[in-house]
Amino acid sequence: GRRERRRERRRPPAMGRKRNRHKNKGANDPAFDPANPNKTSNWGGLGTAAPTPLVACQPSADGVVGALVAIAYGSSFSVHDASADDALVPLTHAKDNIAEGAEATGPCADGRWHAETIRVLRFDPTGRFLVTGGDDKILRLWRVVEKKRELSNDDNGGDASVTTSSTVTMECYKKTKKQPKKLCGGDFTDDGEYVTFANKYGDVHIWPTAETMCDRDLAAPRLNEKGDPEYDKHAPAFLLGHCCSIITDVCLPLGSRYICTADRDHRIRVSYLPRTVSLMGGSHEIQSFCFGHTAFVACVAAVGGDMIVSGGGDGTARLWRLDDGELLSTIVLAEPHDDDDETQLAALLQEEERTRERIVEEGRESFKGGAEGGAEGGADGVEGV
Repeated sequence: GRRERRRERRRPPAMGRKRNRHKNKGANDPAFDPANPNKTSNWGGLGTAAPTPLVACQPSADGVVGALVAIAYGSSFSVHDASADDALVPLTHAKDNIAEGAEATGPCADGRWHAETIRVLRFDPTGRFLVTGGDDKILRLWRVVEKKRELSNDDNGGDASVTTSSTVTMECYKKTKKQPKKLCGGDFTDDGEYVTFANKYGDVHIWPTAETMCDRDLAAPRLNEKGDPEYDKHAPAFLLGHCCSIITDVCLPLGSRYICTADRDHRIRVSYLPRTVSLMGGSHEIQSFCFGHTAFVACVAAVGGDMIVSGGGDGTARLWRLDDGELLSTIVLAEPHDDDDETQLAALLQEEERTRERIVEEGRESFKGGAEGGAEGGADGVEGV
């Protein structure tokens, strides 16, 4: 009985479980659901992150008329053709031209294209591709398919007039396997040949938009768990990572060789994309850091090819120069806000300090009890002899 009591005293309390319960049931959390209080959050642990409406407009480039507008909310999205009285563009998937070993591109069993909230929605600069991804940990690549057909009509004079009719569809032709973490940002390179996307591990991956990889991409092998090079023609490659931080947005400024990644640790990282080797080999050179936000950075967008603008939980929008990360301008738009309430944070720290002191005290008592038990056992042994 004494040994069992000692074991019980030495066992530390379940601190993490209690702390998570405390955070998930915050009274000030607008997303807290009383009917489902144990449901965790997508950001910061407070309640459930609400879906964010996303809008992406097709750019005009290389003869492509930017008339498509993609809209996403929750797990559903649609594409509209502004040149055809806001006509709804059909969403299809490739059936016969799937590369060997690639993932099937069909919709989910319930007919949706994404099973959970969409967080990534963006056209490439050439207007040919669209990327979607989100909480279901799957990235989908779509291409704009335009089919034209000629219609001949005979008028009253006997002359044949020919008119051209075109229909536009969005075809999902490529899909990743389920990623380890939820996706939270993405963008394309200038030529639309690669798409980059980030997950909540703080990792950014890169993937060719072509159906199959070319030789220059396969020249940058990835390493398996044993450290041996391996070639997976259908798997995205690791590009860069943020250490112990969640990435919130990804931006590739048009006309530059930089990739900008924002995270929840109040910073923006500007990394250099290699020019002479395949991008599938990774981006290992950091150009600059943009420090100045006093809360999480929520979004980042390009301003030309040499500047970016960012917005965050501190209620400010800030303009930065890419080359050296210098802050050029700041505008206060709203009151500061952060997911971690200061009152809750102070209470958590006090609770952890009290728990730590209790564990130390219990350890001392356990040590004293063990020493006394050993002494008693030694005395009994002497008497037995």
